[in-house]
Amino acid sequence: MFLKEHHFVSKTIREVFAALLFHPVTLCSNDVGQYDCDMVLDVDGFGKEVLALCLKARCVVPELRLLFSPLDCGPCSAKVPCQKTLTLVNPSPLPGCYRVLPQRHQEAAALWYSSPKSCGIIQGHEAVEIPITVEVQAVGAPSIPVDIAVFGKETSPLQMRFMCTGKTPLVYASVNKINLGEIQAIQETSQTLQLCNQDLIPAAFRAEIDGKCWSIEPREGVVPAKAEVPVVVTANLGDTGRFEDSMKLFIENSLTSVIPIQAVGIGTTIAIDKPFAPELNLEPQFNLVPCVFRFNVTNKGRQFQRLYWGTEGFSPFRQRHPLPALCVTKGKNASQRHTTPVFKLRPRSMNLQPGETMELVLEGFSSTVQMSYQTPMLIPKYGLKEVFLLGGKQGVASVTC
Repeated sequence: MFLKEHHFVSKTIREVFAALLFHPVTLCSNDVGQYDCDMVLDVDGFGKEVLALCLKARCVVPELRLLFSPLDCGPCSAKVPCQKTLTLVNPSPLPGCYRVLPQRHQEAAALWYSSPKSCGIIQGHEAVEIPITVEVQAVGAPSIPVDIAVFGKETSPLQMRFMCTGKTPLVYASVNKINLGEIQAIQETSQTLQLCNQDLIPAAFRAEIDGKCWSIEPREGVVPAKAEVPVVVTANLGDTGRFEDSMKLFIENSLTSVIPIQAVGIGTTIAIDKPFAPELNLEPQFNLVPCVFRFNVTNKGRQFQRLYWGTEGFSPFRQRHPLPALCVTKGKNASQRHTTPVFKLRPRSMNLQPGETMELVLEGFSSTVQMSYQTPMLIPKYGLKEVFLLGGKQGVASVTC
């Protein structure tokens, strides 16, 4: 309790007492309780005694109460501020002072709250609405107490429990499966899907595929609010046959999505550095002069390959149903069938580890003037189940003079 000081200027005791009797005195209590004390008055320059005035008072605090408790904020997006209000009522005729206490250990809490107008005075028989900003930090249904202190009763604050349900972000993929169909074994084939965000806040994502023959770009990123982000899935199978896998899509504060992926590899995993198929035209060459052409053969697959080279009708190993030789000559012996091929390939066999390269030499020789057509054959014995023909029925080389 304190007393506002006043200085009285008077020459007589009567004037001093008159000023004391009619001068207003303001008392302000800082705590609840019963007060019984003396107010002492000393007049400068007059007498040696002091005057004492007995003061008795009782300080009370109005019983403020919350209109609703608990307060359910309903579903809210994670890390999106949600505006709510709580109502404080003063049923007594006396005014009261209130203050929303700051949240304790906010960093570790699943639900955050704050108030842009945390304190104020509520008059008697009135109600006041206190704005509260609520922000849920994760998916779930957290709750947290909110303390409101009343001036004079700080040790016993009012308490309201806030409840909120954090909902998952509305982010989804534009497809629920990816089927690339039949694709070349050693060629990259891509398909694009869209990540759509229908929420009001950005959402972080991350995509994973365990298989080595798939790649994703980008593998992680952020989908802006009310926007889309393209994600490219690329397959480089490195072998023939059916491939199946799953892409896991992780969305921040949401459930994990699984998208099945499949593709069928066709063709061959053997690559040649120069054009060799479907037709290799060697242009006119002189007879009795060998013509030599060199190629680099690479195993771009993921399996060991053993290859055998030959020309159609002159296979390096015995066939159950040998193919007829496609060797047509012009001249006197046009009706006779050649017993030896015009073109030869060496080496006749190759053992290629994944990524290994060997040189293939194609050599042609003719002792007569003729137009020669032959079909070189690549026959993989391991890793591939089909015979790969370099060339076709129209022929792959011609030697004329």
